[in-house]
Amino acid sequence: MVVSWFAILLLVGLIGLVALILGNRNARRVLAGLVIGVVVIFVLALLALVVVRTGVGHRTSSPSLSSRYQYPPEDEATESHAVPGVTVGSNGVVVREVSSSIVVNRNGVSVTDGGQAINVSRNGVVVQQNGADRSLSPSTADRDQAAREVARVAEEVRAVADEVRAMSGRSASQPAQALAGPASPRGYAGASMPPVAPVSPATPPAPVVPVSPAAPGLLEAPDPALAPQPGEAAATGSVTDEWIDAGQVDFEADVYPSERSAAVALARQITKSWDGVLPPDQEPDKVLVDEQSNLEPAIVQAVLQTLQRKLGDGRVEMDYSHRGQQIEVMQEVIRQMHGSDAPATAPAKVEADSAAVRLTISGDFHEDSSRFRPTMSRKMKRGNTVEVTLAGPAGKRTRSVSFVNKPWVEYGIDRASQSPGQERLVARSKRLCPTQSEAEQQAIAEAAKNLVPLVRTALERLESSRVSQSSRGVVSLRQHRPDPELYEKIRAELNRGTGVDDQFTQHIRRPYGDVWQHALLVNASDAQITAHAAAFLPSIVQAQRTQALVRESWLIRAASLILLTVLITVVYGFLNAATRGYYTWMLRGSMVLLVLAGAVVLLLMV
Repeated sequence: MVVSWFAILLLVGLIGLVALILGNRNARRVLAGLVIGVVVIFVLALLALVVVRTGVGHRTSSPSLSSRYQYPPEDEATESHAVPGVTVGSNGVVVREVSSSIVVNRNGVSVTDGGQAINVSRNGVVVQQNGADRSLSPSTADRDQAAREVARVAEEVRAVADEVRAMSGRSASQPAQALAGPASPRGYAGASMPPVAPVSPATPPAPVVPVSPAAPGLLEAPDPALAPQPGEAAATGSVTDEWIDAGQVDFEADVYPSERSAAVALARQITKSWDGVLPPDQEPDKVLVDEQSNLEPAIVQAVLQTLQRKLGDGRVEMDYSHRGQQIEVMQEVIRQMHGSDAPATAPAKVEADSAAVRLTISGDFHEDSSRFRPTMSRKMKRGNTVEVTLAGPAGKRTRSVSFVNKPWVEYGIDRASQSPGQERLVARSKRLCPTQSEAEQQAIAEAAKNLVPLVRTALERLESSRVSQSSRGVVSLRQHRPDPELYEKIRAELNRGTGVDDQFTQHIRRPYGDVWQHALLVNASDAQITAHAAAFLPSIVQAQRTQALVRESWLIRAASLILLTVLITVVYGFLNAATRGYYTWMLRGSMVLLVLAGAVVLLLMV
């Protein structure tokens, strides 16, 4: 086919040259016409070259190169979505909602709600109400109220810091940067920051109010009650990103990944309001946690520790009154057996307290019949609820939250303890997302990114085996490792559910709107990785062969153009000698015109 095109081209060129030489008497006109023709052909050749190269690129490129997903995925942890009412700048954090605002910067903390404001700085705590300032310090004999004010402000600040860190993807080990660090998330650089209102000059500077155990620090450490307990596996390289624990940062979620996290979240939620249990505007003097529960003792202990951190060690105790009642019954039985008339000695009871609250926590469980059961849990339970009952002078109140038994979401999976053929990877969304689909796609992207090196190794192993069987027509994968194409193929398989053993979606309600986070438990066993590689290998090899054919076709075209130029030059020399040099410039122009025309024809050949 290529030879026939060249024959036709040469024949047309020779006929044109003969007609031009025999019929043209004005060399200058011919030369001008040839120049115009050369320019037109040159422009057309450039346009054809652009069109052909664009078409070849679309036919031979991997779909991943033109898709909106990139490999490796961009580090979305450094991105920040604009959230109405939340401003993060190099000077600090501002959260505004209607007439309320919270300002946190290096000078301190300011919480404003309508006509009331609380300012916490190095000089102490100042409460502004209706234009009047009141300083809270040890000298005012109002230590308890000052401690409560500081505790409330500290909780607000910690919630804001956790929320901003969750939205911007900051690590839990870097809380200070979110508040006062010089670096700011992308998109919020240079945000204006109103200063914290200073202590009124009319009020003498008050010493710093000592924060009691009831008032945790502004940047307190993560709750130890949520740490993995003995027997629970910690993540050792199988977790891709840190899970935002909704319970620990006071976020109310629709479901929690374990009964432990659900119980701790519920304990933190009930301390926000005591309505229906105590009289209005009254705080409990004592909270007694009933030790009797169908939950594991470690979970009840975690609830106790959470309440102690929120309310203070002195206000929260374990209720052992049931043990006293059991001892009383046993003593009565022993007394009757021995025929003794002596009165039984009952243990001392807790005196009735008008501001005491009794807390009972329990769970409602169903057996887990899922195909994959995590090895971290001793009990195969699939929720659905953890319930807390509060009893006080004003009445009773019950509150519950849902959970599923998927502790791998929080703690990951210890890969060293997994049995052969049961290897799993945990992939999570990198931040709180405004839609559920975005959270799912983030988790899938993370899983695909972590599976790429495993699948690539399996591909090279399969390709080596194929080379040993037949070495003809083999395209080496080692010369071009198709990571972008692998990433797209794995992501598509995960979207179809292939290789996904389990998943978990958490819906969190926030004042500015609903957000989601998602986690995947991905099958990373050798069998599954090999199955991925075997499915991808034919298409990848075919794509590489197509690219090799395209490169070969371009080499053939280049060689053909060189050959055409040589032939035209030979014809030019023959005609120039035959006409004794009378048409030298005309023949040269014709030669250039024919070379350009041949280049256009070669580019348009498919």
